[in-house]
Amino acid sequence: MRFAAPACSFAYAALLLVCGRGAVAGDDGNGSPAPARSPAGTARDDDVATWEGFLWFSPEGWMRMGVPLVTESFKEGQPLVVEPPLRSRLTSIDGAVPRFVTEPAFWYGSELARDDWEPQRKGEPRILVKLRGRAESTIVHLSLPDESPRFGDSLAPDASPVSLRDAHLVAIERLDPMWLAAWRTIFRAEGSPWAGSNFVKSPSTEARAAFLKVAIDALGVMRAVSAPDADLLLLARKIDSDVRSSTKFRHRVEAGIQLRVVAEAKDLRITLPASLADRMLPPWSDTPRWFEDAKTRTGFLARAALNWKGEPEDFEVGYHESDGRGDAWPQFADLETIRNAWSDARYVKIRATTLAMAALGKKR
Repeated sequence: MRFAAPACSFAYAALLLVCGRGAVAGDDGNGSPAPARSPAGTARDDDVATWEGFLWFSPEGWMRMGVPLVTESFKEGQPLVVEPPLRSRLTSIDGAVPRFVTEPAFWYGSELARDDWEPQRKGEPRILVKLRGRAESTIVHLSLPDESPRFGDSLAPDASPVSLRDAHLVAIERLDPMWLAAWRTIFRAEGSPWAGSNFVKSPSTEARAAFLKVAIDALGVMRAVSAPDADLLLLARKIDSDVRSSTKFRHRVEAGIQLRVVAEAKDLRITLPASLADRMLPPWSDTPRWFEDAKTRTGFLARAALNWKGEPEDFEVGYHESDGRGDAWPQFADLETIRNAWSDARYVKIRATTLAMAALGKKR
């Protein structure tokens, strides 16, 4: 098994904690103006990495990045560490970089189903960020027994840290308590495909129909509160003047719920409200064909522009990447990342690997 720096994609995924202010030992001070940098896309290099997730301080004093997910699942990766000077700047946003006693490498939305959950509950991420910089990583190849290790509160002890240097803040997103409360009803509803009990026993037709009503109501609430956070954006622009306010994670979760609702309604022959049935979703299933047709990154982006009129960050593309030694793994990147962080040469390499893996899959 390979442990490598993940793309930190939200991919079907999904802070109000009091963060310690001031510089961390070994870090630079706060309060200096937001750094100037070149316009997005002017400096492309295969070493450029894009990380997305929530930030936290580990007991050792590292600023780490964790990944939000919808339900508990197997994840692998190396510890992701944010280096100065961005590290200290991020601590100026209250609640953005909390301190945890444990090591929350991942946070699961399904934890919202807990009986003791409340909107202001501590110990959960409330602010998500998208960072871009140069990653210095060490790939560790391990010989593991048949039963692979689970990754939940911590990563494999053998995994070497990956540092993000010369980084800037690309986007920031707040998880609104009202949005989280509405999402919580999805996990707790009878007949919900995300309810733990339904993984073992299929719900009845009546329970599935009841879930549809809960999900439609919840989606209405979630979409009503998922507008960008103007106040958070003002604070973030003191860190980086080009930062954008994002709704990526929320929109990805909402899209996943909509896909399930549409499928369930079709199976149960229930008519959905027009506002939900007509809601545009990214054409994820079309991207393999785009890789086949588009030999260049410019061509791929042109194809995407014709087929997707929404926010570039709301459309994540699945692909495969290789280390050049016969080891390939699946990744995700949104259209903004492909446009502003990928080089033309990197696209050519990724396209070749993606098409090779697709051909291999057809042979099996």
